[in-house]
Amino acid sequence: ALVKTIKSKGVSSFSVKADLKDETAVKKMFSAIQKKTKLDILINTVGNFAVKDSTLEFSLKDWNELYATTAGSTFVCCKHVIPLLQKGSRIINFGDSTADSFVPQQRITPYKIGKMGVYVLTKTLAKELGAKGITVNMVTPGVMFNAVAFPPGGLKNVPMNRWTKFEDVINVVLFLLKPESNYITGSNILASGGYGV
Repeated sequence: ALVKTIKSKGVSSFSVKADLKDETAVKKMFSAIQKKTKLDILINTVGNFAVKDSTLEFSLKDWNELYATTAGSTFVCCKHVIPLLQKGSRIINFGDSTADSFVPQQRITPYKIGKMGVYVLTKTLAKELGAKGITVNMVTPGVMFNAVAFPPGGLKNVPMNRWTKFEDVINVVLFLLKPESNYITGSNILASGGYGV
């Protein structure tokens, strides 16, 4: 449906299905994309989410799944797309509003650990790829208006007193894709209305 909507606006579009926890599937995905178009942008948004009342309620399977779909999928996609990128390319990873701080999160512990991994990976790749002219940044949404779970205290923890809209996040992504942002790398930009600051 999304591809059809994009095409209706006169933009060429296609989709490729892949399990991003499977490295072989990721390699095949990028190979299929490369046959149709050049690659110069990677936006990693994948990340399963789960909430429990306490950390010890998570099973080891939960931990492995949540890590694999956050830090793991981001790593494997970066690993296999970077050799295909040219100077001026962009990598944008999606974070979590407290991924850059050691704050207890007992209800979402494995998700939080995975997103902290994405933060470290973003900083590391920015340092490694800077000389090649490839920027790597993280965009961190606040609590989305359609969130699976809202934080204790609700909107009183959001200085701008509203939940995050899609447009708030898209505007930051579009900014990072502009030629004028080619000197910004290794950054974590919060589109959170002040949540997590």
